[in-house]
Amino acid sequence: MIPFRHAMIPSLNSSEYLVQLISAGITFFLSGLLFVPVVGSIVWDYSVTVTLVHVITCCAVTQQVPVIWQWWLQIGCGLLLMILSGQTLAYVTFRSSFQ
Repeated sequence: MIPFRHAMIPSLNSSEYLVQLISAGITFFLSGLLFVPVVGSIVWDYSVTVTLVHVITCCAVTQQVPVIWQWWLQIGCGLLLMILSGQTLAYVTFRSSFQ
C-alpha cells in the first residue's frame, strides 16, 4: 500500500517516509530502463501513460485526490527520472535510429 499512501505527512525525520521516497525513486528509475526493451525509443510516451494510470489508480483506491504537494512533486520528479533514464538508454541502444 505504500504507493497509495499519499495522505502521509512528509517528514525527513520519518524513516517510513524516507523508505517510501527512496523506493519510489528507485522504482521510477528502473521502470524507465525496463521500458526500453518493451517500447523501444518512445519511452517518454509510455512513461507519461503509466504515471497517469498510477495517479488515477491511487485516486480510485483511496477514493480521494492527493492534496499534499510533496506527493505531486515526488510523482513529477519520478516521471522526469523515468523519462531521462529510459530515453538515455534508448538513445544509446538505438543510436542509429536517432540519426
